[in-house]
Amino acid sequence: MGGGLNNALWVCYRKETSHLLELFCSKKIEKIETQILTPSGGWLQYTPETPIEDDEWQRAEVTHPFDPKLHEQVVERFRKVIHATPQNLPDREYGPKLICEKCDGNGFYVTEKRQIKKPCTACGETGKILEPRLGFPCTTCRFKKHCWPQAKLQFDGRKPVWVVPREIAEETLVIHPHEYTNGQEVGASTQMPLPTNEQPDDVELF
Repeated sequence: MGGGLNNALWVCYRKETSHLLELFCSKKIEKIETQILTPSGGWLQYTPETPIEDDEWQRAEVTHPFDPKLHEQVVERFRKVIHATPQNLPDREYGPKLICEKCDGNGFYVTEKRQIKKPCTACGETGKILEPRLGFPCTTCRFKKHCWPQAKLQFDGRKPVWVVPREIAEETLVIHPHEYTNGQEVGASTQMPLPTNEQPDDVELF
């Protein structure tokens, strides 16, 4: 681990639902284990084969072994930022989603109990988000107008939302490392390759 540490603990808090996640990473741990605390106060052993809804848990504890490949990915991300210039920026990793999440882009959804196919009113049966919104972390970032100069501020009731024209979002490549792309091919990136150590790293990278 970076800095010569053998153990590390991350505490993650989800504001909109008050869920709490503790992630413990250590070189002494051999496998991933997840425990879920339910509203009744009992603990459950979580597995991906048994998904759990938001209202069925309050807190989770995850133990994770040290992953050299993941560590190298973190270091590489630091290098990209350190060597970036206004003319040579890393790939854009965050942006508005273009596919309707309610119907998963199908234009319809199937009810859970009776398995009836119903048209999706959220997207007008198109499967597309007609007014893509900036999500987290773009909404809280002070540089969103630099990344998305066409974004406009609107209000959903009293909640401020930033909306990007769909044609702009469709033409802007987004390569999120963990979630999605905006429909373009990943290899279509127009970013220039990073320079090869033309300047020294400004920080020590582990």
